[in-house]
Amino acid sequence: MIDTSSSAQNDGNFKEILGGAKDFVNDIVRGPEDRIFFLTFATKTEATGWLKNEQLGGVSLNVKMGGGTALYDSVAIACRERMGARDWNKPTRRVLIVISDGDDNLSHITRDDAASEALKSGVVMFTLSTRMSGNRVRGERILEYWARVTGGEFFTSLTRKEIPKVFARIKEMSDGMYYASYVPPASNNRVHEIEVKPAPKGKLEVSYPRRYVWLQ
Repeated sequence: MIDTSSSAQNDGNFKEILGGAKDFVNDIVRGPEDRIFFLTFATKTEATGWLKNEQLGGVSLNVKMGGGTALYDSVAIACRERMGARDWNKPTRRVLIVISDGDDNLSHITRDDAASEALKSGVVMFTLSTRMSGNRVRGERILEYWARVTGGEFFTSLTRKEIPKVFARIKEMSDGMYYASYVPPASNNRVHEIEVKPAPKGKLEVSYPRRYVWLQ
């Protein structure tokens, strides 16, 4: 997901992050089962269909900058209309990378509604802020919240040298994902909190979704 709004245009490292994203795509889409889509958003949302490795060379992205930002709506569209509901009988790695400054002034839903759509589709969100300022602003706190609640990571204040390292980190985490299933006891609550801990002597760093949506 690429934010092409006016506010993102004013951020200093947007082009460098976009270049890193293109290199990342060429590196991570390898096998016959790997698929990817691109989605740009500002006032409107535009998305490609699902693409495989051999189709990437002919992709043309609309990165025309300008306009307001419907970030929350666009996250929901990506999860509902591209990802769709997770098939629990067919485990897959589902990753959504969001490149944005986190600002939103046009959406019809809230940040929590967008997070709910991400949880229902089973995606892990990696969010990259295009801002260079060291002061955390509201938009960045929202990007960080999405990453934390879905089990991903948030990155900000990225320099030119750090950008390749960030995408290498995302690739490493994506390759290291494991699937675990759990059926909760009977409950009327759709959203459940969860905590995953490594064994007492295990020297592991565990990232996981802090919530999940249970639909009976």
